[in-house]
Amino acid sequence: MKRVYTVTLLTTALLAHALPHWAEAASKYNACGLLTAADLKAVANMTVDKTQESDIVIPSGPYKEETMSSCTWVMGSTYATVNVIRGPKTPEQRAAGLSGLRRIESGLVQKGWTVESAKTPGADCSAYKPPTSEGNARPFASCVMQSKGLGFWLGVGGATSLTPQQVKALADRIASRLP
Repeated sequence: MKRVYTVTLLTTALLAHALPHWAEAASKYNACGLLTAADLKAVANMTVDKTQESDIVIPSGPYKEETMSSCTWVMGSTYATVNVIRGPKTPEQRAAGLSGLRRIESGLVQKGWTVESAKTPGADCSAYKPPTSEGNARPFASCVMQSKGLGFWLGVGGATSLTPQQVKALADRIASRLP
């Protein structure tokens, strides 16, 4: 599970173009309000045990001093995490963000992970499966989307991993609830 969280944090850092030294800030995007326990129960068929919300001020890069909101819902040994930040303002910024995501995916593949891209209109979604050599690492699926001037990453994994299409269904709910 720790390695899945590591992948989640690496993806978050990439999407935010941040360095690892983040500072907490006041809530901005209400990330935990973007999905409900009922949403997660309907798609993952699991009950939410707890949630954790945080906001991070990006210290450098193109998103310097901007806030990224994050929420993690824990459902036993399965989790769902969403990270929300201002969306790219230009096609070049969007391409740079996706390029960084591809670099992370390449790193996982080099470590033996299987990365399967899904054809999901309106989002970039993939399924990630660790090799047996990764021990405690668990599979997960994620989607990156833009809506209402914001960009967000949603990942679900752990003991239970959803398909990219199921994660996309949750991402669509998030997109409809963005401010």
